[in-house]
Amino acid sequence: MKKNNNNDKSKNYCNKCSNNCTNEQEELMQINSNLCYSSNSWLNDYVAKRNEEILRIARFSKTLVKKLREPHYAYTLTNDNRSEFYTDFCHDLVADVYAHKAKTKKASTTNWDNAKLVYFEMGSDFHHASIIADKYSDSKYLLVKQIENFNPMYDDLFSELLGLK
Repeated sequence: MKKNNNNDKSKNYCNKCSNNCTNEQEELMQINSNLCYSSNSWLNDYVAKRNEEILRIARFSKTLVKKLREPHYAYTLTNDNRSEFYTDFCHDLVADVYAHKAKTKKASTTNWDNAKLVYFEMGSDFHHASIIADKYSDSKYLLVKQIENFNPMYDDLFSELLGLK
């Protein structure tokens, strides 16, 4: 950098293009003395795009963390003859169970004629609901015991969940 003696002695001017350069551009020129960054708009464009992307990721992360902290549900579905059980967890229990019943969710329940919601439990957050679901998917004995305590007749609880009963 050199001082321009013509107009203003306090301003720094670039050796390459004679433009007034910022401190950040001066630092970049010290790192790579062959380039003049004030004359190239690509750097400003790159920094602006990168900052936009960082803000977008931060907003998405904030939304994701908020959703993960909301209550989640562990639930169990079974077929008509109670020979198979499907245990999972979700954020929106009604939508998830409806997707199983409509056979739009890709899962083992798509082969069943009638998937019945026989058990559900609310967890305080994503992590708690996943622990509940894992506990019951690992042990069929614990699952059947919990269902029989909660719903001894193995009734479909979906209509109760919708408030129809």
